[in-house]
Amino acid sequence: MFYQRNSYKKINRIFIFLSVGVFLYSFLLPFLPLTISSSCDDLPHAYCKSRGLSRAFSELVRLNYSSALEYNIYSLNIFAFFLYVFFSRITINIFFTLCKKSLFIITDIFLSSFLFLYLFLPLLT
Repeated sequence: MFYQRNSYKKINRIFIFLSVGVFLYSFLLPFLPLTISSSCDDLPHAYCKSRGLSRAFSELVRLNYSSALEYNIYSLNIFAFFLYVFFSRITINIFFTLCKKSLFIITDIFLSSFLFLYLFLPLLT
């Protein structure tokens, strides 16, 4: 049982690290000399729902919501998920040391999965 709890905390730390990486990349994107081509470049806008997502994230970390929506209308949903993951993982790591119950882990997995599906559903359909 200790091994499972320790693994859960490690996974939470990995998600924190990945979220920080996404936010840092989004913040530094305008200052980076490299351009990353997208698989959406040759497709019409209707077929590629992820077009402009990096630029939209870059605008969101600067609190430019209207510019972000111009790049990608789904960017707020996806950014909200990354914010949720970041803050919930920090909170869970703190709270998890106080409450070491399996129901807590199951609830966290359910809520995270539900939120992921709800916020990413427009991109998947």
